[in-house]
Amino acid sequence: MGALNTLLFFALAVLGDIGSPVTIVWGWSRWRKRQRPAGKLAVASAAGLGLATASALLALGAAVYARAIGGFAYYAPPLLRIYAVGLLLSLTGLAFALVGVWRKNPVRWLAIAAAICTLIFWMIAAASE
Repeated sequence: MGALNTLLFFALAVLGDIGSPVTIVWGWSRWRKRQRPAGKLAVASAAGLGLATASALLALGAAVYARAIGGFAYYAPPLLRIYAVGLLLSLTGLAFALVGVWRKNPVRWLAIAAAICTLIFWMIAAASE
């Protein structure tokens, strides 16, 4: 059973680390290429994608900052706040993306996928602490 748990953890980590940037870039490129004006639900999907993007940028900024200061100590309060903000951004992005899913738009599924991927990233990061 231990090998299965390790494999599942690895698969989730890959999904969070690779799935996040792929879905975010793909989503914004689709949003940029949209043909018609955005309706309210499409804007909700874009907001969800935007919050997932903010979450991913927070992760990137935290990694750069950690590298600059020589790393965080275990359970360092600033690091725990970063985890909390990242999780909150991802959850809020997921809520907006779920609102926008009810009307067809270019990013409705990608916004959900990006928010879930960033949420998985933060959950794995916090669990690894």
